[in-house]
Amino acid sequence: MRNRTAGQLMLALGVGLLCGVFALGLLAFLDPGRLAGFSELVPGDSPPPEMGAYLVAMALLWVIGGATGRILQYGLALARSERE
Repeated sequence: MRNRTAGQLMLALGVGLLCGVFALGLLAFLDPGRLAGFSELVPGDSPPPEMGAYLVAMALLWVIGGATGRILQYGLALARSERE
């Protein structure tokens, strides 16, 4: 029972984080002005600053999405477990 409750909480956290990542990605591409701060993270002037800002933002969203997927997977495994 205890693992199942913890699993359901982790599952809810994972779904919430995935919704947040999706919303952040959607807002970033609907309003490109939000990405202006990311261009400062790009070293040098080799790529165009706008492209670098998109790459940094996409990399961060990829990492957050990957971590969220692992949390969701762990929550599912706990929710399906039968042991206490």
